[in-house]
Order: sequence, then C-alpha cells, then structure tokens
Amino acid sequence: MHHLSQMLSNSDADHASLPGRLDPRAKLIFVILATLSLFWDARWLDLLIWAAVAAMVRAAGKISVERILARMRGFVWLIVLVFGLQFIFMARPDTPFWQFGDLDLLMFKLERAAFFAFRLFLFIFYSALLMLTTSPIEMADALERLFRPLRAVRVPVHEIAMMAGIAVRFIPTVAEEGQKIYKAQLARGARFQGSLVKRIRALIPLVVPLLFATVRRAEELALAMEARGYDSRAHRSSYTRLTWGYRETGLLLGTLAVIILTKQMH
Repeated sequence: MHHLSQMLSNSDADHASLPGRLDPRAKLIFVILATLSLFWDARWLDLLIWAAVAAMVRAAGKISVERILARMRGFVWLIVLVFGLQFIFMARPDTPFWQFGDLDLLMFKLERAAFFAFRLFLFIFYSALLMLTTSPIEMADALERLFRPLRAVRVPVHEIAMMAGIAVRFIPTVAEEGQKIYKAQLARGARFQGSLVKRIRALIPLVVPLLFATVRRAEELALAMEARGYDSRAHRSSYTRLTWGYRETGLLLGTLAVIILTKQMH
C-alpha cells in the first residue's frame, strides 16, 4: 500500500514540463493506446519501439530515471513473479513445461520470460509517467469528459469519475494510517516475521483497524458532502479547465502512427 501511494501521490507532479501541460484526456488516451499495443499481438520490436517512445516522453518531461524507478519500486516483486512463472510454466507445444535439460529450450524459456517481464515493466513505466504529470483531480475530470457520451445510456459517469478521484486521493491517507497502525502494533509486541501462515495471522490486527478507519473516513466524507448540499444530478462547473489543442492532436496522431508502424513491421 505504501508503494502504491507513492506511485499515485501527486505532491510532486510536474506541470511545468511539456507532458505536464498537455490535456489529461490526451495523456490518458495515449497511455491506453500504448498499453493496447503492448498487449495486442506484440513482439520484441513493439516493446523496443515503445521503450524508445517512453524514453523520449521522459526526456521531454525532464523527469529523472531515479524518480520514475522510485515510483515503480513497489512493483518489482510483481515483475520478478511474472518472470519466474513464465520461466517455469512456459513451454513449446511439443515439450512439457517441466523439462529444462535442453539448452535450446532453456534459452526459449528465458527469452519468453524476459519478454513478458519487460512488457509489464513498460506498462508500469507508462503508468508512472502518467501519474507524475497528472494530478488525481485532472485524471477524474479526464475520465468524466471522455466517457460523458455514456450518460445517454444512463451510465453514472460523474459518480464513477468522482469515486475514482476520491479513491486515488485517499490512497496516501489510508497508507499513512496503515503505517501508524503498523508501528502501534509493533510497539505492542506484534511480530510480522516467520512462516507464511504466521505472517497472515499477524496481519489480522493490522487489517481490521485499518478497515474500520477507512470506513469511518468514508462516512465522515459522505456526511460532509451531504451537509454541503452535494447533488450528483446538478449541473456542475469544473475546477480545472481542459483545453484540446494542436499538441494533443499531434500526440494522438503520433501514437497511432507508431501503432501502425509496429504492426506493419511484423
């Protein structure tokens, strides 16, 4: 939770750079299209091209590699897990997955495991770039504007976007509350080491108070919104003003060009 809050926190979001000044709708569509390209019939060439695009976006935003990797640090275990599972269970159609003796088969497993791990790394990298240049409020506004046509079929777009924004906004708060409860349990003699079963049992005194604290905060927020006369059906103005210009159009056209190029080169 702590690492997730680090990735989603917007306290150091850079809005002075070119990516930070772009319309959040364009950035969100860009990340969605890049993700679809990474996971749709992708090959090493696709991954390398999108890695180069990510490097150019990072350079344009003047975001240090250390800053991005710090946001991704909590997801290293997931990348390692994907690599390990793919290495163990990946097999050719004519070979059982438990066979490892053949050098050629071993290289095949390593290549496939590296491919899936690198693809997941790029997905997390793009997500970190998006979070570093976009605040939760801008993200919620972008979601609401993009999916506004769904209101014609009675989809509560505003409510969904509001809940998403509130959830992202309160993740750092919940993480901080969890750290306080964790330290309090340590002071009372709780131990979170040992076997897997012991760790799971030790988490119960941590999860239950955190759940109650989260529910209490949600109830307080709901009462505060009701006291202020909040009505989701009312016509509301937006704190942030979203403007779509030639830079946003150029970004999407360039993204589509990269997708077409990578798929045509297969």
